[in-house]
Amino acid sequence: MRLAIIITMVLAAILIAVVILFGVNHGSRRQEVGDTPSECAVVSISSADGIVFFSDSSGNVYALDSVDMEVIWRRPCGTDARTYDCSTDVVTVLRSDRILLALSAVYGTVLWELDTGLFMPYYKMVDNVILYQGRQSPVRAVDTLTGQSIWQSDKHFLLVPPVFTRNGIWATDGPGKQLVCIDPANGRVLSALEADIYRDNVYAHGETLYYSSGNELYAVNAETGAQKVLFHRSIFPYPAPRSEGTGRMTVSGVTGKHIFVHYEGTLYAWNVGNQKVSWESRELRGYEITPFAIICCTGWGPIRGICNDTGEEMWRLNAADRIRVADMLDDAILVGLQSGELLAVDARTGVLKCTYAIKTE
Repeated sequence: MRLAIIITMVLAAILIAVVILFGVNHGSRRQEVGDTPSECAVVSISSADGIVFFSDSSGNVYALDSVDMEVIWRRPCGTDARTYDCSTDVVTVLRSDRILLALSAVYGTVLWELDTGLFMPYYKMVDNVILYQGRQSPVRAVDTLTGQSIWQSDKHFLLVPPVFTRNGIWATDGPGKQLVCIDPANGRVLSALEADIYRDNVYAHGETLYYSSGNELYAVNAETGAQKVLFHRSIFPYPAPRSEGTGRMTVSGVTGKHIFVHYEGTLYAWNVGNQKVSWESRELRGYEITPFAIICCTGWGPIRGICNDTGEEMWRLNAADRIRVADMLDDAILVGLQSGELLAVDARTGVLKCTYAIKTE
């Protein structure tokens, strides 16, 4: 009798162990097929013609339909692959081994790859040309569809950041004494303006260029080259910088009513009509100025919509995890989270339009 009781207890213990083991394995399978959020963070986003392209921290590149966030294709591209730019035909991807990949925007297949030999270069797609440049290196241009070299600049221009108008792409020369318009098709210099300018201090809105030089903010007609002074930095109530070379005014964005200028840690909204400052803010960080609102989304903070005309908060949306990256698509802000979720938020209202969560396989 005692032996039978012992045997029964042993069999019961084995049965319990089998049930627990099955439950653990079953739960693991559920995670692998993506029933819970993945640990792959969204690391880059770009978009074109209603298609969202993004990459995750595992080196996969995705194409999603922006309407319903359905996956069109997914392509493994290697370590630390990040989408950089895109068009209706091509998506460019930069890997940590300095290889530039071009993927078909429609199918996700690899069209070509190029060893740039440059550490953290800058890339930009203009029409059928991809421009890229590293530190202290010439501007190079390759064909978007083939990767074949088209031209290389014989002078040192700075494309960071590149500024586009109908005439061409604008850059500064090495010393920053000229603002130069370059034809992206052949690299020919179309025009040059004398301007004592810092390399990252040019902004374009339509056919008007804005830059600051010394104490003044200038507007330049890109077609005629005519320049005029918009204002002196003394219009801002914040005191002058303590030392020479600090306190540059930079144009952060332009809407129909305002030019937004960043100066000494403060964002100012300068009214084009009455030529006065409408409002100012020292607390806005990580913002993107759009025609619909100023979108603030960075780090652990909420996603916020700030009124362009008043500087007042119109809406806010709390994100479930740390914000890694954001980009605009028409009237929506695309936000990538550390958790692997991609959000599409209406820039006007803050309403969550649709989401996508990366699923591991």
